[in-house]
Amino acid sequence: IPAQSSLARDFHTIPDTGAMIGGSVQVAHPSMATIGGTFVYQGAVPPAATKVAEVDMDFKFEAIAKAYIVTFFTTLFLSGIVTVTATDFSFSTDKIIGYYGFLNPCILFDHFPAKALSMMGIGLDLAIGSVYTCVLGLYVYLHGDVFNTAWIAVVTVLTLSADALFINVFTVNLYPERLPPRRLHSIGEEMAMDSFMGKSMPQADIDAVERHTSYYIIWLMAELWMALEVARMHFSQASKGVIQITPWKSWLFIGVMTIGAGLHALTMLIMILQNRPKVDWYFVEGEMTDLISRLQVIIVTLDRVTGSSAWGWIPIMLYRYVLDIGHGLRITMTTVKEQHGMIQPAMWVSRAIVGLCVLFGMGGVFLPAWEHDDTAVFRLASVMRSKPFGYYAAPLFLALVAYLGAGVSLMTVEQRLLDGRVRWPLVWSGMLFMFSIFACMLVVLEEERFTRYFAITAAVSFPVWLLQFAALRGFVVEAVVYLASAGVFLLAAISINWWSFYYGFLGVSMMFPCVV
Repeated sequence: IPAQSSLARDFHTIPDTGAMIGGSVQVAHPSMATIGGTFVYQGAVPPAATKVAEVDMDFKFEAIAKAYIVTFFTTLFLSGIVTVTATDFSFSTDKIIGYYGFLNPCILFDHFPAKALSMMGIGLDLAIGSVYTCVLGLYVYLHGDVFNTAWIAVVTVLTLSADALFINVFTVNLYPERLPPRRLHSIGEEMAMDSFMGKSMPQADIDAVERHTSYYIIWLMAELWMALEVARMHFSQASKGVIQITPWKSWLFIGVMTIGAGLHALTMLIMILQNRPKVDWYFVEGEMTDLISRLQVIIVTLDRVTGSSAWGWIPIMLYRYVLDIGHGLRITMTTVKEQHGMIQPAMWVSRAIVGLCVLFGMGGVFLPAWEHDDTAVFRLASVMRSKPFGYYAAPLFLALVAYLGAGVSLMTVEQRLLDGRVRWPLVWSGMLFMFSIFACMLVVLEEERFTRYFAITAAVSFPVWLLQFAALRGFVVEAVVYLASAGVFLLAAISINWWSFYYGFLGVSMMFPCVV
């Protein structure tokens, strides 16, 4: 690629060859695609000369894939320990086992308090997966194919939406605390498969399991779609000589993944459409004749032969390793020269805060019973537990918190560019604030009574974080007035429990853009 072309600026030069990746150029080694952004300084006091020319952040596909796998299986392991040691889990009363008739990893995520731990871990895992998806979209964009970019943008949006919706696996409460403990089946702890035959579950339990499964199916189908796009990129890179592959190994993995995950998703969808437990028909001879089409019978038969219901989800966890080692995205951030676009991290934080306020405000409008719910110190937050509002609110909350975290991180990076050093008090207070807000997501769990401590931590760490920025940027007076006003409304709302103070707090909080 000619050095003066716009595309050439998007890719690093490989030191040993001088070649650049892009278009149809063939190189011996992969490289990092680079996209740049320029910070737009916002502050009352003009900054001094920039101490650092630029900051590079590398996002390698392999590193993100490892983080995704480690986070998931660590969460699975820890949740399993808590499920076995600290919950009332029993093979004879578990609704997932009662519906499907065999062990499923998700049973380790369903029982409180293991559910709280797993929701945090899987929420983090979904955020990591979303980073991979966004990096992949930008990676395709930098290769300069506008039509391919438009297509991957559609896939990216759908995948991110499905990732956010997956959090509803935890929002669905399979074991409502208002119901007394009871045994679903009179079977022993030995979990013999035959003991499930012919048993039926209450319709409310069937509906809950199927709703729980539907969000998993949406996520699985979106991830399979993204996996096929990654596979297409893998073979495209190989055909251009950008990477070297062993064709039969690549085709074997892609084939197993497509067949396994595809059969798994379709079979799960057929199961929940029957509106009766799987154990009442899947394992019973002659019962499959009740399926509405011959094609459904073929799909279920293939699933029984291959056992994809048990292992079909595993390849989906591994497809992120398909792209070659070394490939990824480098984001170069600076304050002194024009890049691909302008970065305004304070605006990112502002949008997230306004979005969270609107979310809670809408919940209070349509769910007036929150005023009488004393399970949350900030009573308006209890609207997150209401159904069906919670099924919309939980994914939006997760997405807004992820966007907020990106903004807080970028504000820290911008300050490092200006100061030439890392301000660790700023970093730690920002991390504490983000962890606390993220943990407040657990308010959607009907059993929890501890998110108030995370909310208090957030209410303390946020002013500490904001005042540090205010001192550095020269808007201390505005920040103090903003925090004091929000604090007065918050304390009044908690003490007096009058709806106008709650909405006054939300209104003041939404003034954050005017402060920064």
